[in-house]
Amino acid sequence: MIFWVSKKLEPRIAENPTPSLYQDAGIKEEVNVNFDQAKKDYQAALELDPTYGAAMFQLAKLHLQVGELKQAEALADQCEKYDPSYANGIRKDIKAYGENNP
Repeated sequence: MIFWVSKKLEPRIAENPTPSLYQDAGIKEEVNVNFDQAKKDYQAALELDPTYGAAMFQLAKLHLQVGELKQAEALADQCEKYDPSYANGIRKDIKAYGENNP
């Protein structure tokens, strides 16, 4: 379960942008069904650290949520190079997506 601190993330990101802060912002936006901003936040995390498996995982899950299977598969392939455990998680979600969306 994720608990959000009352302090807004935007000032913290402006002060010290880190991949984990962008990922946290993306999760917050995703929970609020602001998918476009969530994608931007996850992509910003990956711009700072292209090997950040957690952000790839979150972005892949978001792609699946909006029906973008090919993008999720591409992230699984990319993630395989840097963090196989997250890649395996993405592939499990892709499999479940395929089973639920024949």
